Amino acid sequence: METLLFTKKDVEKVLTPSVANKTVEKAFKAYGLGQAGMPAKSYLY
Repeated sequence: METLLFTKKDVEKVLTPSVANKTVEKAFKAYGLGQAGMPAKSYLY
């Protein structure tokens, strides 16, 4: 599987505060309904 790396500018082009808020809201709702899980945290050294 290929790993894609995005710069801050790449993200700023598509991720507006409105889109971020709606996405987080949907994620919390899905988690609350048992439709999503929280993966274990991974760390880069």
